[in-house]
Amino acid sequence: MSKIDVVAGSFDLLCLQEVQRGVCGWDENQTDCFAWFTHRDAQQWRGVGIGVAKDLFDAVTDKVACGRGAAWVVRLKNHKRLILCSLHCPTGVTVAKYHKDVQDFKQMLRKWHPDLPIVAGVDVNEPLGWNSESTEDAFISSGAKTDRLLEVTSSLRLRAVLSQADERHLPTQYSRDECREGRHIDAVFVRLVGCGSVRVRADMRLEINTDHAMMELLIEVAKTKPSTWVDTRPRWVVRDCDALPPVRNFEDIKNIVGTFTAPLQRRRYCEDAELKDMISTAKRAPRDEKKELWKRVHHARRHRKRVWQQKQITNILYGNWGEYRDYKHGLRKASWWGGLLSSKTSTDVAAEVQDFLGNKLWDVARNWDVELRHRLAQVACQPADLVPVNIEEINTALHGMKNRSAVGADRVCVDLLRRLAVEQPVAMCDMCTEILAGETHPDDWGVSLLALLPKCQTPSHPKDLRPIAMGSAAMKMMSRLVMGRGKEVAVNANRGIRQGSPESAELFGMIVAHELQSLRLGRRWKCSKAGLKDMPVDVGCFQDDIFLWGDNADKIEKNIQLIAIMLANLGLSLSSDKTCIVTNAHYKGRRTLLADGEIVQFRPLGSSVRVLGVDFDFD
Repeated sequence: MSKIDVVAGSFDLLCLQEVQRGVCGWDENQTDCFAWFTHRDAQQWRGVGIGVAKDLFDAVTDKVACGRGAAWVVRLKNHKRLILCSLHCPTGVTVAKYHKDVQDFKQMLRKWHPDLPIVAGVDVNEPLGWNSESTEDAFISSGAKTDRLLEVTSSLRLRAVLSQADERHLPTQYSRDECREGRHIDAVFVRLVGCGSVRVRADMRLEINTDHAMMELLIEVAKTKPSTWVDTRPRWVVRDCDALPPVRNFEDIKNIVGTFTAPLQRRRYCEDAELKDMISTAKRAPRDEKKELWKRVHHARRHRKRVWQQKQITNILYGNWGEYRDYKHGLRKASWWGGLLSSKTSTDVAAEVQDFLGNKLWDVARNWDVELRHRLAQVACQPADLVPVNIEEINTALHGMKNRSAVGADRVCVDLLRRLAVEQPVAMCDMCTEILAGETHPDDWGVSLLALLPKCQTPSHPKDLRPIAMGSAAMKMMSRLVMGRGKEVAVNANRGIRQGSPESAELFGMIVAHELQSLRLGRRWKCSKAGLKDMPVDVGCFQDDIFLWGDNADKIEKNIQLIAIMLANLGLSLSSDKTCIVTNAHYKGRRTLLADGEIVQFRPLGSSVRVLGVDFDFD
């Protein structure tokens, strides 16, 4: 697929009918230009897939597959959702077998999102003829196998898109034997989509060394109301900035952010001048020379990219954290939020998250704002008591802040504040003193941006998300400055350990581990037998996470019940919502367990459980 980045990187949407053999089932990966989603049935040698340009792709919200085809509901940025579909019809089979595979495709899409537009790329594997070469009302000619395909597509409200008049008999599939003529066996079907004519690009097969031509089509996708995206990436002062302009208040700092700061560009592989010349030469070459020249281009690109990747790994091993972060960013899974949007809009999901967090954080019986203002009003503070802020306090506050922290709504970054503290220390001190003396602060300081991070691989509910608030860096600096002026208070305490302190979590883990070990050595604990009889350990824990493993579902269920009783005696409870059960491919038996009175379903085969931050499975 990396070859397509070179020859078709300017395209937005791609449908693939013969994907090289990979993992069985669903898979996804990314190249420089595209996010790829593929599916291969266990009975098929090759799979089908789609590709979406990275700058346009948002998420895959739903997917479905049959033996020879698959479809994905794709959510595009600032556009409405549509279905991208690929079908690879069989070749060299009886008419009955062909009809059965096409009928499976119909059953896959018959009641699946009937209101959404569809773009389907189909390898018919039968010669297609058109009953007219000039009019725009041409239809695919009749045939023993194609009749069934046309019947199925018609029932799904799919229509075949005409090729350009002079290309309706051009081959779209070429035999590896150059003595044999090619055949026009590919087609594009659409539903609820405005589009032009299909253009057959035969030379594309030579550029990526395949036997099929590319069918190019311009489609119209409905746009939505443009969303406002706030860039919260960490920012730095641009390198070519000799000196920052004078500032008098924090509003001036906010105004210079866009001009004098920018996010750090991630390091990624780029073609050098020699490779670009090779690509340009291959594009201009005659048809009989294209195939060999493009082979050299792809070989040279693979070699250069491999050398670049090896250099990146070497830099990481030598302690280059910037390279490591770029490497991890490339491994990040795309569209993990697609499951949340499968049957909802983004507005619905936002409302659910807001209600969920509000119920956790808001107590209707208390009004903290009124109580806080009442307490502040009781504090006697005279203007003469104000001590002006000095530059040492500002430097101390900034020293404890990270440059790579995400910025807030005002986009003021730590690097900019540090630069101002060096170039304009008097102005910085005056601004901070003015904030302390007054009762107002910039409006952006009261606004935090909320980032939602997944707690699991495929979150489906608001409880599967971890909220992270991103506030103004200037506000954080002022908070540190004020807290730094506090005096040490020594209190003689004999009522245990404060909640949230490091030793609190440590003692909690020690108590749980001690009780779990006592339970494990007791008579009621059910140990594994047969092949796992010699396994010395079948349970472990870390803080509030407990892990069990074994070969018998009944014994594990009884051990879970013992753990639930043990936790209840400690004043704790077992969370069935966070209980996850995974198995290997050889497990045969029931697919549910009873955990503290609640029925817990086993996760699908191939799923993983997160153990100390690492995804663990049996594969």
